[in-house]
Amino acid sequence: MRLRFVCITALALSISSGCASVDKYKSAPTDKIYRADINGDNKDEIIRVKDKFDAQAKSEVEVLKKNKIQLGNFSVPGKVIKVDFIELSMGSCKHISVHYRNRDDSETVNIYAFKDDSFRKIFTLSSNCGIETEYASALARIRAGKFICNGDVCSCTDANSGEMWIWTGDKFLRER
Repeated sequence: MRLRFVCITALALSISSGCASVDKYKSAPTDKIYRADINGDNKDEIIRVKDKFDAQAKSEVEVLKKNKIQLGNFSVPGKVIKVDFIELSMGSCKHISVHYRNRDDSETVNIYAFKDDSFRKIFTLSSNCGIETEYASALARIRAGKFICNGDVCSCTDANSGEMWIWTGDKFLRER
């Protein structure tokens, strides 16, 4: 019984100390914190996503060093749905993929690279019919649904039947 108490106490302390270290990077309770090597120095940076969509119609992404010095930032004009860190080149640095919903309920994916001490958007794709991303395979793929009109009737195709973009090693190329 005593061993169980000691184990539970040790587990609770380790969990709470881990949460406290992440929480120190949050400036608001709604902030989301990620870790990834963005600049290729083999050390994870802290990526803080601030959702300001209701007040300012945007979300902010800040990249910080462990000492809270800002490495760079950018904003997207929507509510962030998902953030992915992807390797598109052979280097150790990761690209940031931000999938967000716009005010008109359409979706957009932007992919950013960190180069020359700033973030640069290298790809963007928007769709009113949904977007799916697949970054796990050797070739990154992004699929977007599109409108199909037949006379007066228009409808969305699903993302698998719409446009497909594939990473070629230096840019995304539309396959269909």
